[in-house]
Amino acid sequence: MSNIKPNYLIPCLGMAVIWNDFSSGLNSREEKALLIYHIIVVSALIGGGIMLWMVH
Repeated sequence: MSNIKPNYLIPCLGMAVIWNDFSSGLNSREEKALLIYHIIVVSALIGGGIMLWMVH
């Protein structure tokens, strides 16, 4: 997991940065871990937005 750069962790943009960085050097395990991370973060953001919308 040493090839993961901080800008890969930006929600919604991190995956685009990874896919456009051809010199990223990520192995498949790191790619899967980052994909799961982004799915969880984006789901939490969407869920939080829906909860705020329902309360309002």
